[in-house]
Amino acid sequence: ALSDITTTGYNSPINNYIYTPYTITAIIDSNTFEITDFGPGGLNDGLNIGLVAGTTASLGISPKVVVTEWSGAAVRTGMFDDANGPYWEYDGVSLYACVRSSTTQVTGTVALTNGSNIITGTNTRFGDQFTAGNKVQIKGQVYEVTNVASSTEMYVNPAYRGVDSSNSKISLITELRIPQSEFNSDTLDGEGPSGYFLHPDRMQMVGIQWSWYGAGYIDYMVRGPLGDWIVAHRIGNSNFNTEAYMRSGNLPARYEVVTSCRHSKVIGSSTGTGNVTIEVANADKLFPTDGGLLTIKSVQGPDILTEVVEYDGITGNQISLSQRGASYTRFLSGSNRTFSGDTTVGGLDHPVNSSVQFFGCNIAPQISHWGSSVILDGGFKSDPGFKLIQTLADNNINIVSIPGPSSVTSALAGSGLPTDSFQFLGFFPRKDKDRKLIVKTIERFAGTSIFFDSPKRLLKNLVWLQNNSDFNESDISIAKEISKLNEKFIRGKGSQVVEKITRINDFFKGEFVVLIKPIKKEEQELKLEQFYMYFSEFMPKKDLINAVHLITGEPKNKIYKLFLALASKD
Repeated sequence: ALSDITTTGYNSPINNYIYTPYTITAIIDSNTFEITDFGPGGLNDGLNIGLVAGTTASLGISPKVVVTEWSGAAVRTGMFDDANGPYWEYDGVSLYACVRSSTTQVTGTVALTNGSNIITGTNTRFGDQFTAGNKVQIKGQVYEVTNVASSTEMYVNPAYRGVDSSNSKISLITELRIPQSEFNSDTLDGEGPSGYFLHPDRMQMVGIQWSWYGAGYIDYMVRGPLGDWIVAHRIGNSNFNTEAYMRSGNLPARYEVVTSCRHSKVIGSSTGTGNVTIEVANADKLFPTDGGLLTIKSVQGPDILTEVVEYDGITGNQISLSQRGASYTRFLSGSNRTFSGDTTVGGLDHPVNSSVQFFGCNIAPQISHWGSSVILDGGFKSDPGFKLIQTLADNNINIVSIPGPSSVTSALAGSGLPTDSFQFLGFFPRKDKDRKLIVKTIERFAGTSIFFDSPKRLLKNLVWLQNNSDFNESDISIAKEISKLNEKFIRGKGSQVVEKITRINDFFKGEFVVLIKPIKKEEQELKLEQFYMYFSEFMPKKDLINAVHLITGEPKNKIYKLFLALASKD
Protein backbone atom coordinates (compact mmCIF):
# COMPACT_ATOMS: atom_id res chain seq x y z
CA ALA A 1 0.00 0.00 0.00
CA LEU A 2 1.10 3.57 -0.68
CA SER A 3 0.24 6.32 1.77
CA ASP A 4 0.54 10.11 2.01
CA ILE A 5 0.87 10.72 -1.75
CA THR A 6 -1.18 13.78 -2.62
CA THR A 7 -1.54 13.05 -6.34
CA THR A 8 -5.03 11.74 -7.06
CA GLY A 9 -5.25 8.05 -7.86
CA TYR A 10 -2.39 6.69 -5.78
CA ASN A 11 -3.78 5.85 -2.40
CA SER A 12 -7.41 6.74 -1.94
CA PRO A 13 -8.37 5.19 1.41
CA ILE A 14 -11.11 2.60 1.56
CA ASN A 15 -11.70 3.91 5.08
CA ASN A 16 -9.63 5.89 7.56
CA TYR A 17 -7.14 3.06 7.96
CA ILE A 18 -7.06 0.82 4.89
CA TYR A 19 -5.38 2.03 1.73
CA THR A 20 -5.60 0.52 -1.72
CA PRO A 21 -3.34 -2.55 -2.03
CA TYR A 22 -1.17 -2.98 -5.11
CA THR A 23 0.53 -6.15 -6.30
CA ILE A 24 4.28 -6.09 -6.92
CA THR A 25 5.01 -7.75 -10.26
CA ALA A 26 8.78 -7.24 -10.57
CA ILE A 27 11.84 -5.94 -8.72
CA ILE A 28 13.92 -3.72 -11.00
CA ASP A 29 16.73 -2.81 -8.62
CA SER A 30 17.29 -2.13 -4.92
CA ASN A 31 15.15 1.04 -5.07
CA THR A 32 12.63 0.29 -7.85
CA PHE A 33 9.75 -2.13 -8.26
CA GLU A 34 6.76 -2.50 -10.59
CA ILE A 35 3.15 -2.80 -9.47
CA THR A 36 -0.20 -3.55 -11.10
CA ASP A 37 -2.32 -0.59 -12.12
CA PHE A 38 -4.88 -1.30 -9.44
CA GLY A 39 -5.36 -3.50 -6.42
CA PRO A 40 -7.49 -6.61 -6.02
CA GLY A 41 -10.68 -4.53 -5.92
CA GLY A 42 -9.71 -2.68 -9.07
CA LEU A 43 -12.13 -0.52 -10.96
CA ASN A 44 -14.84 -3.17 -10.90
CA ASP A 45 -15.75 -2.84 -7.23
CA GLY A 46 -17.63 0.41 -7.69
CA LEU A 47 -15.24 2.43 -5.55
CA ASN A 48 -13.10 3.73 -8.42
CA ILE A 49 -9.90 3.23 -6.43
CA GLY A 50 -6.47 1.90 -7.17
CA LEU A 51 -5.67 3.56 -10.46
CA VAL A 52 -2.09 4.84 -10.56
CA ALA A 53 -2.12 8.32 -12.09
CA GLY A 54 1.48 8.21 -13.32
CA THR A 55 5.07 7.73 -12.32
CA THR A 56 5.47 11.31 -11.17
CA ALA A 57 3.68 12.08 -7.94
CA SER A 58 3.45 14.85 -5.37
CA LEU A 59 4.49 13.53 -1.99
CA GLY A 60 3.03 14.48 1.36
CA ILE A 61 4.90 15.00 4.64
CA SER A 62 5.49 11.32 5.37
CA PRO A 63 5.00 9.10 2.30
CA LYS A 64 5.32 5.38 2.92
CA VAL A 65 5.34 2.05 1.17
CA VAL A 66 3.76 -0.51 3.48
CA VAL A 67 3.79 -4.27 2.82
CA THR A 68 0.33 -5.57 3.66
CA GLU A 69 0.45 -9.14 2.34
CA TRP A 70 3.16 -11.67 1.48
CA SER A 71 3.74 -15.41 1.29
CA GLY A 72 6.37 -17.89 2.44
CA ALA A 73 7.40 -16.19 5.69
CA ALA A 74 5.96 -15.44 9.11
CA VAL A 75 6.65 -13.24 12.13
CA ARG A 76 6.04 -14.56 15.65
CA THR A 77 6.06 -13.27 19.19
CA GLY A 78 5.13 -14.84 22.50
CA MET A 79 6.44 -16.91 25.40
CA PHE A 80 7.92 -19.86 23.55
CA ASP A 81 11.07 -21.70 22.60
CA ASP A 82 11.80 -24.24 19.87
CA ALA A 83 9.84 -26.94 21.70
CA ASN A 84 7.02 -25.45 23.81
CA GLY A 85 4.90 -22.42 24.48
CA PRO A 86 2.15 -20.10 23.16
CA TYR A 87 2.73 -17.39 20.57
CA TRP A 88 1.13 -15.08 18.01
CA GLU A 89 1.91 -15.51 14.29
CA TYR A 90 1.23 -13.45 11.19
CA ASP A 91 2.14 -15.11 7.87
CA GLY A 92 1.38 -12.22 5.56
CA VAL A 93 -2.21 -13.35 5.01
CA SER A 94 -3.71 -14.31 8.35
CA LEU A 95 -3.14 -13.81 12.06
CA TYR A 96 -2.90 -16.98 14.18
CA ALA A 97 -3.04 -17.94 17.85
CA CYS A 98 -0.54 -20.78 18.24
CA VAL A 99 0.75 -23.15 20.89
CA ARG A 100 3.47 -25.76 20.50
CA SER A 101 4.25 -28.78 22.64
CA SER A 102 6.98 -31.42 22.80
CA THR A 103 5.06 -33.88 24.97
CA THR A 104 4.10 -36.31 22.16
CA GLN A 105 6.40 -39.34 22.43
CA VAL A 106 6.28 -41.49 19.32
CA THR A 107 6.30 -45.25 18.92
CA GLY A 108 9.45 -47.28 19.54
CA THR A 109 13.00 -46.30 20.40
CA VAL A 110 15.86 -44.85 18.38
CA ALA A 111 19.60 -45.34 18.03
CA LEU A 112 21.69 -42.16 17.91
CA THR A 113 25.28 -41.50 16.88
CA ASN A 114 27.06 -38.28 17.70
CA GLY A 115 27.70 -36.23 14.55
CA SER A 116 25.29 -38.26 12.39
CA ASN A 117 22.16 -36.99 10.61
CA ILE A 118 20.63 -40.48 10.50
CA ILE A 119 18.12 -41.60 13.13
CA THR A 120 17.56 -45.37 13.17
CA GLY A 121 14.43 -46.71 14.84
CA THR A 122 13.32 -49.95 16.45
CA ASN A 123 9.56 -50.66 16.35
CA THR A 124 9.09 -47.15 14.96
CA ARG A 125 6.61 -45.82 12.35
CA PHE A 126 8.49 -42.80 11.02
CA GLY A 127 6.55 -42.79 7.74
CA ASP A 128 3.21 -42.52 9.52
CA GLN A 129 4.25 -40.16 12.30
CA PHE A 130 6.71 -37.73 10.70
CA THR A 131 6.91 -35.41 7.72
CA ALA A 132 10.00 -33.62 6.49
CA GLY A 133 9.87 -30.18 8.06
CA ASN A 134 8.60 -31.53 11.40
CA LYS A 135 10.57 -30.59 14.50
CA VAL A 136 11.53 -33.30 16.99
CA GLN A 137 13.05 -33.23 20.44
CA ILE A 138 15.81 -35.71 21.29
CA LYS A 139 17.38 -35.64 24.75
CA GLY A 140 16.24 -32.06 25.30
CA GLN A 141 17.50 -30.69 21.97
CA VAL A 142 15.45 -29.75 18.91
CA TYR A 143 16.13 -31.00 15.38
CA GLU A 144 14.33 -30.65 12.05
CA VAL A 145 13.34 -33.72 10.07
CA THR A 146 14.82 -33.32 6.58
CA ASN A 147 13.65 -36.61 5.12
CA VAL A 148 11.77 -39.78 6.10
CA ALA A 149 13.42 -42.70 4.28
CA SER A 150 11.36 -45.53 5.81
CA SER A 151 9.49 -46.54 8.95
CA THR A 152 12.82 -47.09 10.72
CA GLU A 153 15.12 -44.49 9.19
CA MET A 154 14.96 -40.73 8.89
CA TYR A 155 17.33 -37.79 8.56
CA VAL A 156 17.54 -34.73 10.81
CA ASN A 157 19.38 -31.43 10.82
CA PRO A 158 21.64 -30.43 12.46
CA ALA A 159 23.55 -33.62 13.09
CA TYR A 160 22.87 -35.26 16.46
CA ARG A 161 24.81 -33.40 19.18
CA GLY A 162 24.49 -35.74 22.16
CA VAL A 163 26.26 -38.89 23.28
CA ASP A 164 25.79 -42.18 21.42
CA SER A 165 22.65 -44.01 22.51
CA SER A 166 20.89 -47.20 21.42
CA ASN A 167 17.57 -47.03 23.30
CA SER A 168 16.28 -43.45 23.37
CA LYS A 169 12.84 -41.92 23.02
CA ILE A 170 11.97 -39.19 20.57
CA SER A 171 9.18 -36.60 20.81
CA LEU A 172 7.29 -34.92 17.99
CA ILE A 173 6.86 -31.18 18.45
CA THR A 174 3.25 -30.39 17.61
CA GLU A 175 1.74 -27.00 16.83
CA LEU A 176 -1.88 -25.94 17.15
CA ARG A 177 -2.57 -22.91 14.92
CA ILE A 178 -5.95 -21.14 15.09
CA PRO A 179 -6.56 -18.61 12.27
CA GLN A 180 -8.07 -15.23 13.07
CA SER A 181 -11.33 -16.16 11.32
CA GLU A 182 -11.82 -18.95 13.90
CA PHE A 183 -11.03 -16.94 17.06
CA ASN A 184 -13.68 -17.88 19.62
CA SER A 185 -13.81 -14.66 21.66
CA ASP A 186 -13.24 -11.78 19.23
CA THR A 187 -12.23 -12.06 15.57
CA LEU A 188 -10.67 -8.55 15.67
CA ASP A 189 -12.19 -7.70 12.30
CA GLY A 190 -14.60 -5.03 13.50
CA GLU A 191 -17.41 -7.59 13.79
CA GLY A 192 -16.51 -8.97 17.23
CA PRO A 193 -17.87 -7.85 20.62
CA SER A 194 -15.24 -5.12 20.97
CA GLY A 195 -15.65 -3.74 17.46
CA TYR A 196 -11.85 -3.59 17.20
CA PHE A 197 -10.32 -3.97 13.73
CA LEU A 198 -6.71 -5.14 13.99
CA HIS A 199 -4.40 -3.91 11.22
CA PRO A 200 -1.24 -6.05 11.13
CA ASP A 201 0.72 -3.33 9.30
CA ARG A 202 0.20 -0.96 12.26
CA MET A 203 1.76 -1.01 15.71
CA GLN A 204 0.03 -3.45 18.06
CA MET A 205 0.45 -4.49 21.69
CA VAL A 206 -0.32 -8.16 22.20
CA GLY A 207 -0.41 -10.32 25.31
CA ILE A 208 -0.78 -13.95 26.34
CA GLN A 209 -1.81 -15.18 29.76
CA TRP A 210 -2.05 -18.72 31.04
CA SER A 211 -1.74 -20.85 34.12
CA TRP A 212 1.24 -23.03 34.92
CA TYR A 213 1.73 -26.62 33.81
CA GLY A 214 -0.74 -26.39 30.95
CA ALA A 215 -3.90 -26.35 33.10
CA GLY A 216 -6.68 -23.76 32.96
CA TYR A 217 -6.71 -21.65 29.80
CA ILE A 218 -4.44 -19.80 27.41
CA ASP A 219 -5.82 -16.35 26.55
CA TYR A 220 -4.53 -14.47 23.48
CA MET A 221 -5.10 -10.73 23.92
CA VAL A 222 -4.56 -7.41 22.16
CA ARG A 223 -4.58 -3.93 23.66
CA GLY A 224 -7.71 -2.13 22.53
CA PRO A 225 -8.23 1.55 21.59
CA LEU A 226 -9.19 2.45 25.16
CA GLY A 227 -6.17 0.76 26.68
CA ASP A 228 -8.10 -2.32 27.80
CA TRP A 229 -7.10 -5.90 27.00
CA ILE A 230 -9.35 -7.61 24.47
CA VAL A 231 -9.33 -11.42 24.65
CA ALA A 232 -9.36 -12.65 21.05
CA HIS A 233 -9.07 -16.39 21.55
CA ARG A 234 -9.07 -18.85 24.42
CA ILE A 235 -7.58 -22.35 24.29
CA GLY A 236 -8.83 -24.65 27.02
CA ASN A 237 -6.31 -26.96 28.68
CA SER A 238 -8.26 -28.37 31.63
CA ASN A 239 -10.04 -31.60 30.74
CA PHE A 240 -7.95 -31.73 27.56
CA ASN A 241 -4.24 -32.04 28.36
CA THR A 242 -3.02 -35.33 29.76
CA GLU A 243 0.35 -34.14 31.04
CA ALA A 244 1.94 -31.09 32.61
CA TYR A 245 4.16 -28.75 30.65
CA MET A 246 4.51 -25.03 29.75
CA ARG A 247 5.98 -23.91 33.06
CA SER A 248 6.01 -20.13 32.70
CA GLY A 249 9.40 -19.64 34.33
CA ASN A 250 11.03 -21.96 31.77
CA LEU A 251 9.91 -20.07 28.65
CA PRO A 252 11.53 -16.94 27.21
CA ALA A 253 9.78 -13.90 25.76
CA ARG A 254 10.75 -14.22 22.13
CA TYR A 255 10.45 -12.65 18.69
CA GLU A 256 11.04 -14.73 15.58
CA VAL A 257 11.00 -14.44 11.79
CA VAL A 258 10.80 -17.68 9.80
CA THR A 259 11.03 -17.95 6.03
CA SER A 260 9.62 -21.44 5.69
CA CYS A 261 6.45 -22.27 7.54
CA ARG A 262 4.23 -24.61 5.47
CA HIS A 263 5.08 -28.26 4.91
CA SER A 264 3.28 -31.53 4.22
CA LYS A 265 3.95 -34.90 2.54
CA VAL A 266 3.08 -36.94 -0.54
CA ILE A 267 0.16 -39.32 0.06
CA GLY A 268 -1.79 -41.83 -2.04
CA SER A 269 0.94 -42.83 -4.50
CA SER A 270 4.34 -41.67 -5.70
CA THR A 271 4.61 -38.56 -7.88
CA GLY A 272 6.04 -40.32 -10.94
CA THR A 273 8.47 -38.53 -13.25
CA GLY A 274 6.00 -36.87 -15.59
CA ASN A 275 2.80 -36.59 -13.60
CA VAL A 276 1.08 -33.20 -13.69
CA THR A 277 -1.02 -33.92 -10.58
CA ILE A 278 0.23 -34.97 -7.17
CA GLU A 279 -1.63 -35.77 -3.96
CA VAL A 280 -0.45 -33.95 -0.83
CA ALA A 281 -1.92 -34.13 2.68
CA ASN A 282 -4.02 -31.06 3.61
CA ALA A 283 -2.85 -29.22 0.51
CA ASP A 284 -5.79 -26.79 0.33
CA LYS A 285 -5.37 -25.88 4.02
CA LEU A 286 -1.61 -25.35 3.97
CA PHE A 287 -0.72 -23.80 0.61
CA PRO A 288 -2.11 -20.83 -1.39
CA THR A 289 -4.70 -22.33 -3.74
CA ASP A 290 -4.07 -19.98 -6.66
CA GLY A 291 -0.55 -21.18 -7.43
CA GLY A 292 3.08 -20.90 -6.45
CA LEU A 293 6.24 -22.93 -6.01
CA LEU A 294 6.81 -26.10 -3.98
CA THR A 295 9.86 -28.19 -3.21
CA ILE A 296 9.57 -31.99 -3.04
CA LYS A 297 12.41 -33.77 -1.24
CA SER A 298 13.07 -37.53 -1.11
CA VAL A 299 15.77 -40.19 -0.93
CA GLN A 300 17.01 -41.02 -4.41
CA GLY A 301 19.55 -43.83 -4.21
CA PRO A 302 22.31 -42.78 -1.81
CA ASP A 303 21.30 -39.11 -1.93
CA ILE A 304 18.53 -36.83 -0.72
CA LEU A 305 17.41 -34.79 -3.74
CA THR A 306 15.09 -31.82 -4.10
CA GLU A 307 12.81 -30.94 -6.99
CA VAL A 308 11.22 -27.53 -7.50
CA VAL A 309 7.72 -27.64 -9.02
CA GLU A 310 5.36 -24.88 -10.09
CA TYR A 311 1.63 -25.33 -9.54
CA ASP A 312 -1.39 -23.37 -10.71
CA GLY A 313 -4.23 -24.73 -8.61
CA ILE A 314 -5.32 -26.90 -5.69
CA THR A 315 -8.51 -28.89 -5.22
CA GLY A 316 -8.64 -30.66 -1.87
CA ASN A 317 -5.45 -32.70 -1.66
CA GLN A 318 -4.85 -32.62 -5.43
CA ILE A 319 -2.24 -30.15 -6.69
CA SER A 320 -2.13 -29.33 -10.41
CA LEU A 321 1.45 -28.85 -11.59
CA SER A 322 2.27 -26.51 -14.44
CA GLN A 323 5.97 -27.38 -14.50
CA ARG A 324 8.11 -30.21 -13.16
CA GLY A 325 11.81 -29.59 -12.48
CA ALA A 326 11.17 -25.87 -12.39
CA SER A 327 13.44 -22.99 -11.46
CA TYR A 328 12.68 -19.71 -9.79
CA THR A 329 14.04 -16.19 -9.93
CA ARG A 330 14.29 -13.73 -7.06
CA PHE A 331 15.89 -10.33 -6.65
CA LEU A 332 18.65 -10.86 -4.11
CA SER A 333 21.75 -8.86 -3.17
CA GLY A 334 21.30 -6.27 -5.90
CA SER A 335 20.31 -8.43 -8.88
CA ASN A 336 17.91 -11.10 -10.09
CA ARG A 337 19.18 -14.59 -9.38
CA THR A 338 17.83 -17.91 -10.67
CA PHE A 339 17.77 -21.08 -8.58
CA SER A 340 16.77 -24.66 -9.31
CA GLY A 341 16.63 -28.00 -7.54
CA ASP A 342 18.54 -31.19 -8.24
CA THR A 343 16.62 -31.87 -11.45
CA THR A 344 15.26 -29.68 -14.26
CA VAL A 345 13.91 -32.25 -16.73
CA GLY A 346 10.75 -34.28 -16.14
CA GLY A 347 11.09 -34.34 -12.40
CA LEU A 348 11.80 -37.18 -9.98
CA ASP A 349 9.68 -40.08 -8.79
CA HIS A 350 9.09 -39.13 -5.15
CA PRO A 351 7.64 -41.94 -2.99
CA VAL A 352 4.80 -41.62 -0.48
CA ASN A 353 5.75 -39.61 2.62
CA SER A 354 8.23 -37.44 0.72
CA SER A 355 8.48 -33.89 2.00
CA VAL A 356 6.47 -31.14 0.28
CA GLN A 357 7.18 -27.56 1.29
CA PHE A 358 5.85 -24.23 0.08
CA PHE A 359 8.66 -22.31 -1.53
CA GLY A 360 7.02 -19.04 -2.51
CA CYS A 361 8.81 -16.76 -0.08
CA ASN A 362 8.58 -13.28 -1.61
CA ILE A 363 9.71 -11.18 1.36
CA ALA A 364 12.04 -11.24 4.34
CA PRO A 365 9.86 -9.49 6.97
CA GLN A 366 11.26 -7.72 9.99
CA ILE A 367 9.88 -7.21 13.50
CA SER A 368 10.26 -3.80 15.08
CA HIS A 369 9.53 -3.96 18.78
CA TRP A 370 10.02 -1.94 21.93
CA GLY A 371 10.36 -4.83 24.33
CA SER A 372 8.55 -7.43 26.38
CA SER A 373 7.19 -7.68 29.89
CA VAL A 374 7.03 -11.08 31.58
CA ILE A 375 4.83 -11.04 34.68
CA LEU A 376 4.61 -14.11 36.89
CA ASP A 377 1.71 -14.02 39.31
CA GLY A 378 1.89 -17.44 40.88
CA GLY A 379 1.03 -16.44 44.44
CA PHE A 380 4.48 -17.42 45.69
CA LYS A 381 4.43 -14.84 48.46
CA SER A 382 1.38 -16.53 49.93
CA ASP A 383 2.71 -20.06 49.39
CA PRO A 384 2.09 -21.92 52.67
CA GLY A 385 4.30 -24.89 51.81
CA PHE A 386 7.10 -24.02 54.23
CA LYS A 387 4.56 -23.75 57.05
CA LEU A 388 3.52 -27.33 56.36
CA ILE A 389 7.19 -28.39 56.58
CA GLN A 390 7.45 -26.53 59.91
CA THR A 391 4.41 -28.35 61.29
CA LEU A 392 5.64 -31.76 60.13
CA ALA A 393 9.08 -31.14 61.66
CA ASP A 394 7.55 -29.98 64.95
CA ASN A 395 5.69 -33.30 65.08
CA ASN A 396 8.86 -35.34 64.41
CA ILE A 397 7.67 -36.48 60.98
CA ASN A 398 10.55 -37.34 58.66
CA ILE A 399 10.80 -35.09 55.61
CA VAL A 400 12.72 -36.05 52.46
CA SER A 401 13.51 -33.32 49.95
CA ILE A 402 13.11 -34.43 46.34
CA PRO A 403 16.35 -33.79 44.42
CA GLY A 404 16.19 -30.55 42.45
CA PRO A 405 18.53 -28.59 40.18
CA SER A 406 20.90 -27.90 43.10
CA SER A 407 21.38 -28.60 46.79
CA VAL A 408 20.39 -24.97 47.48
CA THR A 409 16.76 -25.39 46.38
CA SER A 410 16.48 -28.91 47.81
CA ALA A 411 17.75 -27.72 51.20
CA LEU A 412 15.40 -24.74 51.11
CA ALA A 413 12.39 -26.94 50.30
CA GLY A 414 13.03 -29.18 53.29
CA SER A 415 14.16 -26.50 55.72
CA GLY A 416 10.80 -25.25 56.96
CA LEU A 417 12.05 -21.68 56.44
CA PRO A 418 10.32 -19.14 54.16
CA THR A 419 10.71 -19.96 50.48
CA ASP A 420 9.15 -16.84 48.99
CA SER A 421 12.39 -14.85 49.21
CA PHE A 422 15.92 -16.22 49.59
CA GLN A 423 19.52 -15.38 48.77
CA PHE A 424 22.50 -17.68 48.21
CA LEU A 425 25.83 -16.41 49.59
CA GLY A 426 28.25 -19.15 48.52
CA PHE A 427 30.70 -20.55 51.12
CA PHE A 428 30.90 -18.85 54.49
CA PRO A 429 34.04 -16.66 54.39
CA ARG A 430 37.21 -17.31 56.40
CA LYS A 431 38.28 -13.73 57.22
CA ASP A 432 36.57 -11.77 60.00
CA LYS A 433 36.19 -8.69 57.82
CA ASP A 434 34.32 -10.70 55.19
CA ARG A 435 32.30 -12.51 57.86
CA LYS A 436 31.07 -9.22 59.31
CA LEU A 437 29.93 -8.11 55.85
CA ILE A 438 28.04 -11.39 55.42
CA VAL A 439 26.34 -10.93 58.81
CA LYS A 440 25.15 -7.46 57.78
CA THR A 441 23.88 -8.91 54.50
CA ILE A 442 21.95 -11.61 56.39
CA GLU A 443 20.46 -9.24 58.97
CA ARG A 444 19.31 -6.73 56.36
CA PHE A 445 17.66 -9.38 54.20
CA ALA A 446 14.03 -10.15 55.04
CA GLY A 447 14.07 -13.67 53.62
CA THR A 448 16.12 -16.83 54.07
CA SER A 449 19.90 -16.64 53.61
CA ILE A 450 21.75 -19.74 52.43
CA PHE A 451 25.43 -20.66 52.36
CA PHE A 452 27.62 -23.74 52.03
CA ASP A 453 30.07 -24.95 54.67
CA SER A 454 32.63 -27.71 55.08
CA PRO A 455 32.62 -30.32 57.90
CA LYS A 456 35.90 -29.00 59.33
CA ARG A 457 34.73 -25.38 59.59
CA LEU A 458 30.99 -25.74 60.28
CA LEU A 459 31.01 -25.74 64.10
CA LYS A 460 33.69 -23.05 64.29
CA ASN A 461 31.65 -20.79 61.98
CA LEU A 462 28.42 -21.38 63.90
CA VAL A 463 30.12 -20.47 67.19
CA TRP A 464 31.48 -17.33 65.56
CA LEU A 465 27.94 -16.42 64.47
CA GLN A 466 26.72 -17.00 68.03
CA ASN A 467 29.24 -14.50 69.35
CA ASN A 468 28.92 -11.88 66.63
CA SER A 469 25.26 -11.78 65.58
CA ASP A 470 21.72 -12.55 66.60
CA PHE A 471 22.29 -16.15 65.51
CA ASN A 472 20.90 -17.66 68.73
CA GLU A 473 17.55 -15.92 68.15
CA SER A 474 17.34 -16.76 64.46
CA ASP A 475 15.56 -19.72 62.87
CA ILE A 476 18.19 -22.12 61.55
CA SER A 477 18.20 -25.22 59.38
CA ILE A 478 21.30 -27.27 58.64
CA ALA A 479 20.96 -29.72 55.75
CA LYS A 480 23.53 -32.52 55.62
CA GLU A 481 24.25 -34.66 52.56
CA ILE A 482 21.23 -33.48 50.52
CA SER A 483 19.82 -36.20 48.19
CA LYS A 484 22.24 -38.80 49.59
CA LEU A 485 21.78 -41.81 51.84
CA ASN A 486 22.70 -39.93 55.04
CA GLU A 487 20.55 -36.86 54.37
CA LYS A 488 19.56 -35.12 57.58
CA PHE A 489 17.95 -31.81 58.60
CA ILE A 490 18.61 -30.14 61.96
CA ARG A 491 16.12 -27.33 62.63
CA GLY A 492 15.51 -24.87 65.44
CA LYS A 493 16.82 -21.67 66.98
CA GLY A 494 20.53 -21.06 66.53
CA SER A 495 21.46 -22.01 70.09
CA GLN A 496 19.32 -25.16 69.90
CA VAL A 497 20.84 -26.27 66.60
CA VAL A 498 24.42 -25.91 67.87
CA GLU A 499 23.55 -27.95 70.93
CA LYS A 500 21.88 -30.67 68.83
CA ILE A 501 24.68 -31.17 66.31
CA THR A 502 27.36 -31.44 68.99
CA ARG A 503 25.49 -34.40 70.47
CA ILE A 504 25.24 -36.38 67.19
CA ASN A 505 28.01 -38.89 66.59
CA ASP A 506 29.92 -38.48 63.32
CA PHE A 507 27.76 -35.50 62.34
CA PHE A 508 30.64 -33.45 60.97
CA LYS A 509 31.14 -35.47 57.80
CA GLY A 510 29.89 -34.75 54.30
CA GLU A 511 28.48 -31.61 52.70
CA PHE A 512 26.43 -28.98 54.53
CA VAL A 513 23.97 -26.28 53.55
CA VAL A 514 23.21 -23.72 56.27
CA LEU A 515 19.99 -21.70 56.11
CA ILE A 516 19.26 -18.70 58.36
CA LYS A 517 16.07 -16.69 58.79
CA PRO A 518 16.96 -13.86 61.21
CA ILE A 519 14.14 -12.67 63.43
CA LYS A 520 14.01 -8.92 63.70
CA LYS A 521 14.49 -7.74 67.25
CA GLU A 522 11.19 -5.92 67.35
CA GLU A 523 9.41 -9.03 66.05
CA GLN A 524 10.95 -11.24 68.76
CA GLU A 525 10.25 -8.76 71.52
CA LEU A 526 6.62 -8.61 70.41
CA LYS A 527 6.41 -12.39 70.81
CA LEU A 528 7.88 -12.18 74.32
CA GLU A 529 5.39 -9.46 75.26
CA GLN A 530 2.55 -11.69 74.10
CA PHE A 531 3.81 -14.52 76.31
CA TYR A 532 3.88 -12.14 79.29
CA MET A 533 0.43 -10.71 78.54
CA TYR A 534 -1.29 -14.10 78.22
CA PHE A 535 0.45 -16.13 80.96
CA SER A 536 1.86 -13.79 83.64
CA GLU A 537 -1.39 -13.93 85.63
CA PHE A 538 -1.44 -17.73 85.71
CA MET A 539 2.20 -18.75 86.12
CA PRO A 540 4.93 -17.86 88.60
CA LYS A 541 7.47 -15.54 87.00
CA LYS A 542 10.32 -18.06 87.30
CA ASP A 543 8.30 -20.84 85.65
CA LEU A 544 7.17 -18.51 82.87
CA ILE A 545 10.76 -17.41 82.14
CA ASN A 546 11.91 -21.04 81.99
CA ALA A 547 9.02 -21.98 79.67
CA VAL A 548 9.60 -19.03 77.31
CA HIS A 549 13.31 -19.83 77.20
CA LEU A 550 12.58 -23.41 76.14
CA ILE A 551 10.08 -22.30 73.50
CA THR A 552 11.96 -19.37 71.96
CA GLY A 553 15.60 -20.10 72.73
CA GLU A 554 15.98 -16.58 74.12
CA PRO A 555 18.48 -16.13 76.98
CA LYS A 556 16.83 -16.18 80.43
CA ASN A 557 18.42 -12.89 81.49
CA LYS A 558 16.98 -11.16 78.41
CA ILE A 559 13.50 -12.55 79.13
CA TYR A 560 13.81 -11.54 82.79
CA LYS A 561 14.76 -7.92 81.97
CA LEU A 562 11.92 -7.58 79.46
CA PHE A 563 9.33 -9.06 81.84
CA LEU A 564 10.62 -6.79 84.61
CA ALA A 565 10.12 -3.75 82.38
CA LEU A 566 6.62 -4.90 81.43
CA ALA A 567 5.73 -5.52 85.09
CA SER A 568 6.70 -1.95 86.00
CA LYS A 569 4.11 -0.72 83.49
CA ASP A 570 1.27 -2.76 85.01
